Amino acid sequence: MTYQPGEILLDKYRIEALIGRGAFAEVYRATIIKQSKPCALKVLHKDAPGLGNKLFEDFVQRFKLEVELGARIDHPNVVQVFGVEHHGDNLILVMEYASGGSLAERIKEHRESRKYFEIEDALKIAVDVATGLGELHSRDAVHRDLKPSNILFDDMGCAMIADFGLVQVRGLSMRSQISQPIAHPGTPGYMSPEQENIGNYLRPSSDVYTLGLVLFEMLTGRDYNYIEPGTKLSDVIDNVPSGLDKLITKLLAEKSENRPWNGKTAASMLERELSRIRNEREKRVKRELKEAEKRDRKKEKAKEHERLKAKRQAKRAYIWSRIKETLSQISRRTRIITGGLIIGGIVIASLLLSVVHQDIVPKSRTLTTE
Repeated sequence: MTYQPGEILLDKYRIEALIGRGAFAEVYRATIIKQSKPCALKVLHKDAPGLGNKLFEDFVQRFKLEVELGARIDHPNVVQVFGVEHHGDNLILVMEYASGGSLAERIKEHRESRKYFEIEDALKIAVDVATGLGELHSRDAVHRDLKPSNILFDDMGCAMIADFGLVQVRGLSMRSQISQPIAHPGTPGYMSPEQENIGNYLRPSSDVYTLGLVLFEMLTGRDYNYIEPGTKLSDVIDNVPSGLDKLITKLLAEKSENRPWNGKTAASMLERELSRIRNEREKRVKRELKEAEKRDRKKEKAKEHERLKAKRQAKRAYIWSRIKETLSQISRRTRIITGGLIIGGIVIASLLLSVVHQDIVPKSRTLTTE
């Protein structure tokens, strides 16, 4: 039976929306009515097809284990479990609601767009997850089912570990109740070599290996299990910092003793690498800014040079135009003066000729008379 939005369960919870569905269970976003607080309800239907009584009882034990462990842990990188409820034949696990969705959804979006996680973004998620694992490991527990769908995000983008149904805890998990080692539960593709092959208790480094698988998938979009053993991250993608290349190789070491011992150690190593990469980026950005400023100053200097050059050219052109104008005026004045002198000379010459003529004519007449 699927619950509908607005439906009230146990006079405590109001169903808001169905947000996930598995083979035997459904996950709803709901509201704790008295507190007006959002929560997530994981509902296991006893009458689900293929879910027999034995398997249902196994899930009951898993839910109880989650509640038992949840009572011990209150950490920002671990999804909080509030309790377990019964609604008819249905079993309901009440959990913290992670509004940011799951890593599986983000990986799917990146894969569809063929754009994978930026290194810093992937490392930030890995640090959060490793920190959550560190808290779990400090309780002598091993998650055993770490995978993208069990890594959720809050509204601030902080990554949190969810689903502790398969957690190995001495004294609490079912492995404590059997005399002969049996195969470990888990999700194929997200299991360490020892989880796949050894029935004894797992060490925290088993979860560290799985974290390495998830980080490798975020950065490459590929499943490490289908890549030739010994392949480095730098063999798959370009521009991998050497420190990160070595760190992921260490996380994915075949032998557990060659990996970081637990989540706390892995978180410290991942945090250092993330800080180093951020510092390198900041230095690179500063260097690029300085180079850009230098280029801008050079361009500005060139513009100023061109501006001054244009100004000088304009000034020279103006001076030259004034010189030409002055010369033109002088030329006009010279022509006027020269013309005046010529005319004056002609007038004077005419007058002189006239005087000479007058002096000659009378004398001629006198001689004639005599």
